[in-house]
Amino acid sequence: MLLYLFFLPFALIGGFLLLRGFIEHLKAPFPDEAPIKEITDDDPLVSAKAKTSAAERTFSICLIGAWLNTASGKTAAEILENIDAGVRPEPSEKQKDDDGFPVFLADVKDLDIDKFTETLTSENEGLSALSANTQVTRLLALLNSILPDAEMQTRAQLKKAPANARLNIHWLVPSNIESNHFPAMRSWLNDKHLSEIDKSRVEIMMTPITSEAGALRQVDELVLKTNREKLDDNLILLIAATSAVDEASINSLSIRKRLFSASNQNGQIPGESAVCLLFSSHKTATSHAIDDVVVMSRVSHASRDKSVNAAGKTNGTLIGHLVDGLLNVHSLEASGIQALVSDSDHRANHICEVLAGIESNFEHLDPMKDCLATGTVTGSNLSTGSLLALVCAREKVLMTEGPVLCISNQHDTERAALLTMPFIAKLSTETTST
Repeated sequence: MLLYLFFLPFALIGGFLLLRGFIEHLKAPFPDEAPIKEITDDDPLVSAKAKTSAAERTFSICLIGAWLNTASGKTAAEILENIDAGVRPEPSEKQKDDDGFPVFLADVKDLDIDKFTETLTSENEGLSALSANTQVTRLLALLNSILPDAEMQTRAQLKKAPANARLNIHWLVPSNIESNHFPAMRSWLNDKHLSEIDKSRVEIMMTPITSEAGALRQVDELVLKTNREKLDDNLILLIAATSAVDEASINSLSIRKRLFSASNQNGQIPGESAVCLLFSSHKTATSHAIDDVVVMSRVSHASRDKSVNAAGKTNGTLIGHLVDGLLNVHSLEASGIQALVSDSDHRANHICEVLAGIESNFEHLDPMKDCLATGTVTGSNLSTGSLLALVCAREKVLMTEGPVLCISNQHDTERAALLTMPFIAKLSTETTST
C-alpha cells in the first residue's frame, strides 16, 4: 500500500504530461502537403532516369496552323479577350441539376445539331448509329465547324511538299467514347473532309485520351517521332473534340459530386470544344515560307502524389520542377518568359498551384495579366483543354515575339508543361533537331 502511495504522484504527473502533449498536438496547425517524391522517368526533361537522351530533350516541332471552336469563341484572340474581360460560363436554359437549378455550362451556342444530324444520316446511312449518340454527334459537329479551314491549309501545304511526303492525322478521342464507333467516325472524316486529298498519302490514327495532360503526352510523342525518324517532309494534323454538356455527362458529374453548383463551388463546369493543330518540321516551315509559325518544345510531364484538391496547403513544387527543367534544357532565363497560359478553370486550388509553382522566379509576370487560365472561360474540356491552352500560348508568342509557358493542371493529379517559342527560319538548318 505504501509503495502504491509512493508511485501515485509520479503516475499523475506522467498522465498530465501525456494529456498536455496530446492537447498541443491537436492545437498544432494542419501540416503542409508532404514533399513531392522524386520525379519518375515518365518526365523526359527533369528526371535523372529519363529514357531519352540529352539531345532528344531539345527536340522541337513547328506549329504552323491552329483552329478551334469553344463556348468562348472561335479564335485564340477571342478567348484571351474574354479572359481579360472576366467573362465566365453562364447557367443553361435547358439543363437542370438535381435541385432544379440551372446548370452552369460552357456550351457552343450556335451549334446546329439538328441540321448536322440530318446531314450526317442523309449523306451516309451507315452513320446512323453515330447520330443516335448525343455526345458523339456533338463531337463530330464541333469538328465539322473547323475542319474545312484546317483541311484547306493542310492541302495547300501538302501540295508544296515532295511527292513522298505524307499526312499523318492523329485523332484524340475522349476515352468514354466506345471504340466500336471508331470505324464510322473514320469513315465520316475520310468522306466528308479528306475527299480532295490523295488517300495513299494519308494515315489516320485514333487514340483514346483520359485527361488534358494525356493529350499533351500524345503531342510529345509526335515531336519525338518526327525528330527521331527524320520525317522532315511529313505534315501532322492533330484533331480533337470533346463534349460533356449532354444530360448523361452532367448526371455523371453530379453523381460523383463534381458538378459546379451554389453548394459545390469546387465542382467542374462542363464544356465542349474542338481543336485542330497542324505541325511540320523546321525544314518544311522554312522551305514553305509559312507565316505565323511557332516552335513547340518537348512536353515535360509527371503526376502529383495526391490531388490538388486534397486537404492542406496547395503545393506548386511539381510545376516548379517541370518549368525549371524546360528552362534549363533550352538555356532560357525565367526573366525572358513573356506569359504563362494554363488550362486551369475557376477552381482556386488549380490556379493557386500554378502561381505557387512560379512565384520564386517569375516576379516580372503579372498574375492577372500575364498568367492566363483558359478553363475559366471554356469550362472543363477533358481531351482538349490543354490543346486550347496551347493554341492560346501560340497566340501570345505571336503577340509578344517571345517565349511563353504552357501548363496543363486541370486534372486532379496529372501535370504537363511545355514551351512555345518564336520561329527563326535561319536556325532551322543549324541545329540537329528537325
